Amino acid sequence: MIRYTNSLTLTALFILITFCNVSCNNEKKSVIEKKSPPESFQTFFEITLAENIIEVQLALSDDERQKGLMHRKEIGENQGMLFVFPNKQQMGFWMRNTNIPLDIGYFDSKGVLKEIYPMYPHDEKSIKSISDQIQFALEMNRGWFSNKGVRIGSAIEINQLKNNIEKRGFDSSLYVRR
Repeated sequence: MIRYTNSLTLTALFILITFCNVSCNNEKKSVIEKKSPPESFQTFFEITLAENIIEVQLALSDDERQKGLMHRKEIGENQGMLFVFPNKQQMGFWMRNTNIPLDIGYFDSKGVLKEIYPMYPHDEKSIKSISDQIQFALEMNRGWFSNKGVRIGSAIEINQLKNNIEKRGFDSSLYVRR
């Protein structure tokens, strides 16, 4: 058994134990914070597009991309849905069960806007991209692109997209490659 006869030694031991407890608790707290549940399909994320901050829901899985904006009565002025695909391809979208007049913008893998088309409620005719190099599609309220000065050549902030994909609990490297 060790005898402590010096109050300075006892104080130092107390400080050391307190420091260890605080450090361990902070470590446990960071592990807990990192394991927070992923955001849902319904969550809106901020992304910058041509100096406009928009709020988008991210459609990442096949089911989410298929559902899209179906059955919605409205979306906010600067809100939309960004459809994210793992590979470049020619895109085609339709408006089955979609009540809102929309515009769709097709973006390449670098996030650069290549094409914009109007879409009409309940129109089941596919609106196809000309390019086969499209990886992202953004649906916004009709007229949004022209009203906000977003033109062909404008780009989304790709690093924000990567971060938001991660917040959804998906591996962004499967969708965004540099």
